[in-house]
Amino acid sequence: MRTPLPWLRVWWVFTLALVAAAPAARAQTLADERVWLNLTAQERNNTPSPWRWYAELQWRYRDVVGAVDQIVMRPAVGYDVTPRVQLWVGYAHLVNVPAAGAVVNENRVWQQHRWAGPAWGGSAQSRTRLEQRAIEGNDRLSWRVRTLARWQTAPAGPLAWAAVFYDEVFLHINGTRLTDAGFDQNRAFAGVGLTVVPGARLEVGYLHQAIHSGAGAPDR
Repeated sequence: MRTPLPWLRVWWVFTLALVAAAPAARAQTLADERVWLNLTAQERNNTPSPWRWYAELQWRYRDVVGAVDQIVMRPAVGYDVTPRVQLWVGYAHLVNVPAAGAVVNENRVWQQHRWAGPAWGGSAQSRTRLEQRAIEGNDRLSWRVRTLARWQTAPAGPLAWAAVFYDEVFLHINGTRLTDAGFDQNRAFAGVGLTVVPGARLEVGYLHQAIHSGAGAPDR
């Protein structure tokens, strides 16, 4: 087993500190049940070229699939710096459908560093993304950084289940009329994954998403 990079350990300590320092939820914190559907097209693995690409389309539903919450369109291109490290740049268009009020569109440009490799007897990856968000009705460009760490056990064989864990922290770098500087949200997942057939993977588990709404609205 290869020893994981020391900065991966630092990342976990950093993440736990951020979560602990996140603002406490208000008394009127809201909860709902959601379903996210994702369709992704991407270049085949192990091609000779170091250049990579993918495009994804997501539909996110809230209130027990009772209403569309968000539609996401996100293409990107990447480059293999080493067999473990990739650099990416991409664009995203988001259609946000609030429970009350008008639909809000967002155009986003982002840059990303990704590392993936063996760690702690399984496989791990870290992803740090810097986003420049042009949100409809905002007074200026919103800058946000998000960092994710993911680890899963090595499957024992074909059609074997693997334990999967990841956590992603979102922080706003600057404050705008629609976004507060500081903690934005956190997504923590624990579950199991199964490669059903080559190219198709199923993951089942629990995702806890804590969102700081801002502007005096209740956190979710």
